Amino acid sequence: VEILWHHEGQASKEGEMCVTTIDLLLQWMAVIHTCFLKDGLSNFRNIAIVGTHSDLLNAEDKKKIKAEIEVKCRDRHFEDILTDITFVDNTTAGKGEMEDQAITDIR
Repeated sequence: VEILWHHEGQASKEGEMCVTTIDLLLQWMAVIHTCFLKDGLSNFRNIAIVGTHSDLLNAEDKKKIKAEIEVKCRDRHFEDILTDITFVDNTTAGKGEMEDQAITDIR
């Protein structure tokens, strides 16, 4: 099975499996959660998702993406490690007063 990174989650050929960015994110969170448990760090519960390129998204897009992530994390064994979902305009990083406030807040 060929794995595609396709933002719409649609297969273009029979037999192909599409993996969306959110699918990859969920897999990553599951691995992190498993590592926490394996290493005895079950009390460590701080994962923040930071979406970059917020300058390319409008407020409605950000709301939709955040809601989709929250829905897909619901009822999973790692749901409680997700503490924040935020978006940053990474093109402004290190530019003093021009820097996106979200970047400053993360620091």
